[in-house]
Amino acid sequence: MKRSELWILFCLSYICRYLFSMNNGMDEESKITIYRVKHTECVGCGLCADSCPKNAISMKSGLVQIIQSKCNQCGLCADICPKGAITEIIPISIYELDTTIQELKDRLDDVITRIGKL
Repeated sequence: MKRSELWILFCLSYICRYLFSMNNGMDEESKITIYRVKHTECVGCGLCADSCPKNAISMKSGLVQIIQSKCNQCGLCADICPKGAITEIIPISIYELDTTIQELKDRLDDVITRIGKL
């Protein structure tokens, strides 16, 4: 997977988390915590998937995937992982997320404009 594709997936996970939180009544001051898996450190033992109360972790081909829309940010997966392969991404507020999304949209518009001039 290309670096740009990974960046897009990363941004989409933030956006999905934001939309999920809006549907669950979180206010502007609420923080969003996102967990990610360091696949280079994951041994595929499945302890994280077994411990998840929301079944937000799946195993595919020996790799762990966290389904952010199901995750309740309890942190059990990170606590139980024997290799420390699941880490918390910096918590941000909904306002910070909105600002970041707008900045990314502005950058994307600029890139599209510059590509159009080529």
